[in-house]
Amino acid sequence: MKLSIVIPVYNMGNTLERCVESVLGQNYDDYELILVDDGSTDNSGALCDRYATGRPFVNVIHQRNRGLSAARNAGIDAARGEYITFLDSDDLMADYTLAVLMTRLGAHPDYDILEYPVWWHWGDADQRLLTFGVNEYHDMRDYWLEGEAYLPAYAWNKIYRRKLFED
Repeated sequence: MKLSIVIPVYNMGNTLERCVESVLGQNYDDYELILVDDGSTDNSGALCDRYATGRPFVNVIHQRNRGLSAARNAGIDAARGEYITFLDSDDLMADYTLAVLMTRLGAHPDYDILEYPVWWHWGDADQRLLTFGVNEYHDMRDYWLEGEAYLPAYAWNKIYRRKLFED
């Protein structure tokens, strides 16, 4: 399996279906979907379980509420893909996103991180495209400082080589 998609979930029953359906509707299928229910008190946990029913590539983790980072870390620990990406449970993935990104990674097997543009506040009056120049960095320090990676320091607009999370 090439990609693990980790979605941390906490009381997002009102947006979770839209989020998960946007992943399931992709035209790319070499992935596993890991839903981490972080102690939700609404219907989110049940929705996660529903999505796993009959879909062996959907894995659900239920844990007591420990916060976003702990939920992502639980997903990382469960991930089996060569790469990992994160999607927040109130976000959605545009059609063809995974196919395009994984094709790019296939053309550049040396990439450890692929950062990609995202729409911020999609559908709102203030929506805008968060985009980046086309750059390659061979040193994390250069990426962080020269590429100003600290400005859009989000976990969810990148695909990471899973090995980066070991040790």
